[in-house]
Amino acid sequence: NDIDFFSYGLRLLGRREYSVLKLRNKLLKRFPENVEEVEAALVLLKEKQFLSNDRFCRAYIQDQISRKNSRKPD
Repeated sequence: NDIDFFSYGLRLLGRREYSVLKLRNKLLKRFPENVEEVEAALVLLKEKQFLSNDRFCRAYIQDQISRKNSRKPD
């Protein structure tokens, strides 16, 4: 049922932010026979605001800035 796919997606998002595309690919890699259920879970994750491309982009940019600032000068 959809809640299993939702729960798995939520567990992944609990570790780090994902773009919709990356999470879709990751879920489909694990559940290749369940395209409709995966899509339904993604819709639910977006509706409940657990999954957001905007938030992923902000987190990615912040991570890149942090990495750049943490490098020691040559």
